[in-house]
Amino acid sequence: MIILSILDYEIIKKEIKEKFDFQVNEIKYLGGGVDSNAYLINNDYVFKFGISVNSKLDYEAQKIFSDFYKHNIINDIETPDIEYYYNDDETRIIGYKYIEGKFLNRKIYNKIGKDCQEKMVKDIAMFLKKLHKYNENDLNLEVLDIRKKMLAEVRLIKNNIYYALTENERKYINRFEKRVIESDVFDDKKCLCHIDFNPTHILIDKNNSFRGVIDWGGAAIVCKYAEFSYILSDSEDEIGRDFGLKVLEYYKEIDVEKAIEYSNIHKMEYPITELVYGIENNKKESIDWGKKIIAKKCETDEDIKTIMV
Repeated sequence: MIILSILDYEIIKKEIKEKFDFQVNEIKYLGGGVDSNAYLINNDYVFKFGISVNSKLDYEAQKIFSDFYKHNIINDIETPDIEYYYNDDETRIIGYKYIEGKFLNRKIYNKIGKDCQEKMVKDIAMFLKKLHKYNENDLNLEVLDIRKKMLAEVRLIKNNIYYALTENERKYINRFEKRVIESDVFDDKKCLCHIDFNPTHILIDKNNSFRGVIDWGGAAIVCKYAEFSYILSDSEDEIGRDFGLKVLEYYKEIDVEKAIEYSNIHKMEYPITELVYGIENNKKESIDWGKKIIAKKCETDEDIKTIMV
């Protein structure tokens, strides 16, 4: 696989030209993470380059969803329409028209008027409700068993670093495992979900109206409670639980307590995923970070403090 630094512009231009016969005149780095780097090309297109093994499945899911959404557009909400797609063991690239807008955040949401807030919340709820009507019979996406995934993460930790953890860290792992096994939030009927539905993926227009949703690489067929993890979170990176509860009010026909329970389990999983990433990629810094998060959550998070009793 081609390993790029974020500023390897000449290589990026060459790859786009060779793979798609697309002439690159201007290029700007937009951002990235552990799996992809994104670039604005000619002020008109976004091209994403996969930089990890995970990006292969991520891009496959994005292309499947993009092809599906062309024929099933919901409430005129925009999502990336993938026009350029190359995905093999060496090179992963997707390209789509840039969607104008700004990302939703707590500051923007708190600043806009009550009527505007209400409309945004209602529009998001109606979009999700219609999205969740689709299932594995409508598109060929992975059917994801999240309980199984979470328990596999616990097993990986127990098979590798469990006895190198402190007593409190081991207790956290065990409490998380017990919570996942005993919870019934994973058992509801599965449907199409974005899964990573958070403010950094929600676009609003110049009038502060809900306009689009990006980054569908995690899209899967899964229990619908997975969709509300972030918008029900009270972390500083999200809007706040009151925002999520308002979305659920308009969404209706959903068990709010189960949605909150799923969000709390997801929050508790975060340091688990850091430990797993550190193990799988031999990165001690990720393991150390996961341990620090466990310590902080045990001190400050009321839900987790209750679980740890």
